[in-house]
Amino acid sequence: MTDDERRLLEALFAASPRLSSAKTDSLKVETLHDGGTGSLRLIPEGPFAEDRSFGSAVTECRFTDSDGVEVLATL
Repeated sequence: MTDDERRLLEALFAASPRLSSAKTDSLKVETLHDGGTGSLRLIPEGPFAEDRSFGSAVTECRFTDSDGVEVLATL
């Protein structure tokens, strides 16, 4: 996990009451080859590795990146 990925995930975790205690230390990150949108696959380790569900957004944040493009990050 890069420093930028870690900061983004920590900001997303902090913005969600359900995830405010989550730690990035228990995650592996894989870059998805999705045409350049910057999607990541989060791979949890430990007791939550099998307890995954998909279909809704837990949290999101907006920011402007270093080249002036607005970004919406959703978890």
